[in-house]
Amino acid sequence: MHISAERVIGGTSFNGTVTLQSAAPPGGVTVRIVSGDTSLVRPPATVFIPAGATDADFAIATSGVSVPTRVTLDPGTESDSGVHAFQISIVLTPSGSPTPPPSLSSLTLSQPSVVARGTVTGTVRLTSPAPAGGAVVRGVSFSGPLQP
Repeated sequence: MHISAERVIGGTSFNGTVTLQSAAPPGGVTVRIVSGDTSLVRPPATVFIPAGATDADFAIATSGVSVPTRVTLDPGTESDSGVHAFQISIVLTPSGSPTPPPSLSSLTLSQPSVVARGTVTGTVRLTSPAPAGGAVVRGVSFSGPLQP
């Protein structure tokens, strides 16, 4: 799952995208999205990815806050037995808060696995545009550093 912002001014909306590793099967795939606090962050309960598609976009509404507040989103499908690979955190900020610098929003790999010493292509997304001169994103895997 990818979200358009890591920090959001409370009371505004932002976008999310759920992406499958391969095309959805006949009948499509329903992805559940659970908010850690539905009074503050309100994604749709489910997002449907139609057969043959790999992703679907959706809007997420938020409520205003008086202090920065972190809320998690937990995506999952009917076939994952409640075990989810990750959660995404959103920080709601009060109106008038300064815009935060960009940070890593998501990393997407071109394939779900790779043989030893093989190659896989990665795509990173930032939470906002990179500053003039670019941004550096460093990566580390469980078995050692990623090779650019």
